[in-house]
Amino acid sequence: MSRTSRSAKILLNVFAFVIAGLAVGYLTVEMAVTRGFSPIIQKAGPWVVWPHAASVDADPYTRAHFASFGKLGLLPFEALEYRTEKDSSGALLDQSCTYVLTGLPLSGRWWNIAAYEDDRRLIANPADRHSFNSENIIREQDGSFRITLSSQPHPGNWLPLGPGGAFRLILTIADPPGHYRNDPTNVLVPQIERRSC
Repeated sequence: MSRTSRSAKILLNVFAFVIAGLAVGYLTVEMAVTRGFSPIIQKAGPWVVWPHAASVDADPYTRAHFASFGKLGLLPFEALEYRTEKDSSGALLDQSCTYVLTGLPLSGRWWNIAAYEDDRRLIANPADRHSFNSENIIREQDGSFRITLSSQPHPGNWLPLGPGGAFRLILTIADPPGHYRNDPTNVLVPQIERRSC
């Protein structure tokens, strides 16, 4: 092999290595920013919370996460925001499926559960319904609640989904009590059960 072809091969290998390194680095940062990883997030069932949102000590991934959503993070005494792209069995949420979300009474001044497209837009639907909150939800006698998420209409608390594709749920608890703030992983967040697909 001539010196020229050996040099070309070395340059090609270096170029491939740099491209592969950039791709792995990009995917790693993208995953850390959008989904987080254990040192910067906490989990309660399938729900994820970013406990250092809006803190002066927030790490760059937390800051980038909220910046990518185009919104400011709230301090834990203002609100806790839980997010999930999975049901309680760990399967990814899909708008072509039907889910039943069940929850016990949540403490705090106010709470809200909203469904978003994978690209962070509210799910468009003819009913123009995108969320339920502590003021408009129909409750059971014991204070618990049940929400059906489906592209087909259902009686009671029905949150419409689109014809298909991934989606996420965001649970916001405003003015949470101290025990919620001290340990967000022990909050009795709603369960999400897939009923049909």
